[in-house]
Amino acid sequence: MRSKLYINNNLPAFFVYVIDKKHLNGFSFLDEVPVNDLFLDRLSNQKYTFDLIQDTIRCAEYLGFEKQYIFKRNLSFEKIRNDFFNSFFYCTEEREQLYQKILDYKKKITNTPYCIDFLVINFVYVVSRGKDVDKMTKALNEIKIVYSYLSPYYKKFSLIYELYYLERFSMYKEAQVVFQQALNLNFYDKQLEGRLYYTGMSIYRGLGDIEKAKKYYLLANYYFSKMENLAMLENLNIKYSILLRSIGELNKALNNDVQLLEDYTIRHYRIRNIEILHNNIAWNYSLLHDYRKAILYYQKALESLKDNDILFNAAYCCYRIGEISQTLSYIELGKKSPSCGEYIYALLEWLECMVKDRYCFESFSILKSILNNYGEDIESNYQTTIKIEIINYYYYNHMYEEAIHALQPLMGKQLISPSELIFTKKNENRHDFLFSEDELTLRSQMMESDDLFFEDDDLGEDDWEELDDSFSRFTHN
Repeated sequence: MRSKLYINNNLPAFFVYVIDKKHLNGFSFLDEVPVNDLFLDRLSNQKYTFDLIQDTIRCAEYLGFEKQYIFKRNLSFEKIRNDFFNSFFYCTEEREQLYQKILDYKKKITNTPYCIDFLVINFVYVVSRGKDVDKMTKALNEIKIVYSYLSPYYKKFSLIYELYYLERFSMYKEAQVVFQQALNLNFYDKQLEGRLYYTGMSIYRGLGDIEKAKKYYLLANYYFSKMENLAMLENLNIKYSILLRSIGELNKALNNDVQLLEDYTIRHYRIRNIEILHNNIAWNYSLLHDYRKAILYYQKALESLKDNDILFNAAYCCYRIGEISQTLSYIELGKKSPSCGEYIYALLEWLECMVKDRYCFESFSILKSILNNYGEDIESNYQTTIKIEIINYYYYNHMYEEAIHALQPLMGKQLISPSELIFTKKNENRHDFLFSEDELTLRSQMMESDDLFFEDDDLGEDDWEELDDSFSRFTHN
C-alpha cells in the first residue's frame, strides 16, 4: 500500500490548518484518536512507515476527510502551481492569468493538502502586489498558523515575503530578525537565495547599514545572473541606483542606470520598467543640476507615465532654466494627474507661485503648510527640497536671522535635492557648495544683527572659523 500512496509534503501543515479552522482546542483532539503521541512530528519528518500512514488515515477520518482527499494526487493543479512559480520568479506576463486559474481551483483543493499551496501562493502574490493592506495582513496571519509545519521550501519562501511585508511598512528592526531567521534555514534554492538577498539590500538600506546593503546587492546579483533572471536583475539594479543616490554617490548611480539601459538595448532585452528607469535617470541629472538633460529623460518617462510627481520635477527643471511656458504647461498637467502623495499638488501650487512672484509670502505659506499637514509622510528628497526653499525664502527677503535658524538643523548634512541654497555656488572641482566670495554671505549679515540666536552672542574669530568649517561640509551632490 505504501508504494502506491502519494504523500503530499503539505500534510502536516494541512492538519494544523484544519484544526485551526475547526476551532479545536490545539492538538488535544489527538487524545481521542488512537495515534502515536509524536504523530505530527513524525509526519513533519516525512518518515512514512505503515503505522504512520494508519495514524494519518485515523486523524483524517476524525476531522471529517476521506482517505482519497488526503492521498490523491492532483497533477493538473501541480502543473498550474509550478507554472505560476516559474512565471512569478521570472516576472512574466502569464503570472496574472495563472493566478486566476489557481483561484478557480480553490474550491476543488480546499479539503486537501493542496490548500497549503494556495495559502503560500496567495500570500506571496498579494504581498508582491502590495496594494491591499488588509489582504496582505490576512494572508500573512494564515501563513503564521501553519509556518512551523511547512516544508523547508515553503518556510523560506514565506519568510522572504514576510520581509517584503515588513519592508512595506518600514518595520526594519523586525525585518532584520526575520532576515536572520531565513539565513539560518538549512535549505538552499537559487531563486529563493536571490530573492532573499534582494530584500536584504532594501532592509539594510532602511537600517542605514550601507555596507551590508551593498553586500546583499552583490549576492542577489550573483544568483539572478546565475539563473539568467533578467527581470529581477533589472529590478535589482534600479534599486541599487536608488541606494547609491540616497548616500550621495550620484555619479555611480547615474552610471549604473545608464549602463543598465545600454545593456538591455544592445542585447534587445525588454525592459519592463523603462519609464521608471528614464525617470530615475532624469532625477539623477536634476540632482546634479544638469536640468536640460533631466528634461530630456523626463519627457521619455512622460510618454507612458503621467504621475504628478514626475510632472512636478519636469516643471521644476524647466523653471530652473527659464522655460516658463513649458513650466506652466507641466504644472497644469500635474494638477490633473494621479498622485502617490497628495502634497505634490501643493508643490505644484508652490512652483506656480514662484513663477508669478519669486519667493513671495504665499509661496512660503504653501511650503510651511506642506510640512505641517504631511510631516513624515513626505519623501525625504522632497523634505530636503522644502527645507532648502524655506531657507531661500528667508534669505531672498533679507530675513537673515530666520534663515540661519532654519539652516542650523541641516548643518554638516548631505543635501540631496534638485534645489540649492541661493547664497552658495558650486565649486568647479567638487560637488560641495560653499559661500560665494563675491556675494554677501549669511555670516556677514548675521554679524550686523543685534539679536544673534547663538548661545554666545559675542562670537570670536575661532567661533566664526568653526561655523565656516561647518558650512564648508555642506555637500549638494
